[in-house]
Amino acid sequence: MSSLPTSNIFLPFFAQFVQDVPDSEQSDNGSVSNSDAEPEMQDFEVEMQEDNIPETVYDVVPENEESERNLQRIGTSKDTAMVPRQCSLTTKSEHIQTIDESFHLFIDDEIINNIILHTNKKIKECMPPEKQWKPVDRVEIDAFLGLLLLIGRYRESKESKNDLWKVDNALSRRFYTATMSRDRFVDILRYICFDDPLTREERKADDKLAPLRDVTNIFVKNCKDCYNATETGCVDEHLLTFRGRCSFKVYMPNKPGKYGIKIWTFCDSKTFYCRDLDVYLGKHGNTPEKQQGQRVVKRSTNFWKNDEHNILSATETFKPDTISYHNTAKSGVDVLSKIVTEYTCRQCTHRWPLALFMRFIDIAAYNAFILYQMKCPTWESNSTLKTRRKIFLEELGKKLCEKNIDRRATQFENQEIGLHKNVLRAIEATGRNIVKKPKVAGQKRARCCFCIGSNNKYSTICDNCNRYVCGVHSTQYRQILCNACNNT
Repeated sequence: MSSLPTSNIFLPFFAQFVQDVPDSEQSDNGSVSNSDAEPEMQDFEVEMQEDNIPETVYDVVPENEESERNLQRIGTSKDTAMVPRQCSLTTKSEHIQTIDESFHLFIDDEIINNIILHTNKKIKECMPPEKQWKPVDRVEIDAFLGLLLLIGRYRESKESKNDLWKVDNALSRRFYTATMSRDRFVDILRYICFDDPLTREERKADDKLAPLRDVTNIFVKNCKDCYNATETGCVDEHLLTFRGRCSFKVYMPNKPGKYGIKIWTFCDSKTFYCRDLDVYLGKHGNTPEKQQGQRVVKRSTNFWKNDEHNILSATETFKPDTISYHNTAKSGVDVLSKIVTEYTCRQCTHRWPLALFMRFIDIAAYNAFILYQMKCPTWESNSTLKTRRKIFLEELGKKLCEKNIDRRATQFENQEIGLHKNVLRAIEATGRNIVKKPKVAGQKRARCCFCIGSNNKYSTICDNCNRYVCGVHSTQYRQILCNACNNT
């Protein structure tokens, strides 16, 4: 069989990761539902091991125009002609110019507006009354996602938030401090919501994925609309490790994590771009599902029907003429899982919707990297593909955070908020210069103009009359006023 054309920029990447995936095959042992398993502390993804063999793998291979569109076995016949097909951008993705634009093709305005609406609603109901809360907006959600990506890039997902926001100048992550406070980040992580809790139980009766259904549908649609796949694809299942409470959690003994959420994934076997995914929700009622793999393959590759493509099962044992081609294409989903797990933004959580959403963020970041590489093939061309992905994640995180950093600095300059000196230093370390309030020429500290018989000196100046005042004789609310100016 003649070799198939492959995009040159992805060949080193494929060779680097596919070597860890074995060539041997194993029949599908099935997934055992384990919704009643005892909930434990959340596990993090484990890197793929060399002895980890995928349960079910399906290769998607094109056929000539005379072949029928049905499931066939791969044999030694020469009637099946390989039709080369290069990956390409679509009308939706061909106009991207910046890194953050490529990411927002997948986590778009519709998803972010959904998060803002339901998160603010949940916080209003659950936040203690003594704690003041400022509603989240688009800029802050972008900054939150940017911090998650940066934490994943530097493999700090398991680190304590106190360590990530440490005040020590030598060990602190100043960019995190400049973007938002630790407590604000933790609160958003705790209260983030993707649907209306009031109607959730009614929707869960018909759909177990109801808490994340809207976001999932939008995300999958965006993945399909932004990329034209090559002639070779792979449909396989991968496990999102999760040990919290989840009605469709499964037990897969051959996977490193054992317990978790099974996701059927269709990705390009050459670029490993994730084009489609389907969360396995278990059986419906008491009726066991039959031919699950065949159903998923037909649904995921339905877009190829008009292009005269044929879906071939890779579980057959007689493929002497195509064994080499089969071995290079069968492990696409396993490689994708390895790639997104290496720099995962996954945080410790008992909430399966949040765990699944963070997996979507990892996939969106990798898909955005693929699209940006196709749009700008000369970007960081002197670096290896793995190094380029690191740089991409860093630049993406900075781009998503820079608006919130600039807004905090602007609010401080306009005296709308007060910031600690460590925060100001962190903001200046990012390259954003802060125009500080000019001080009155002369003394830096002086006695309060209202205190009589006191030699205590203060540096607080009334913003209206520029006189020195103490804390007793001043009111601080966005600006400092002495009592005389405050009464007027």
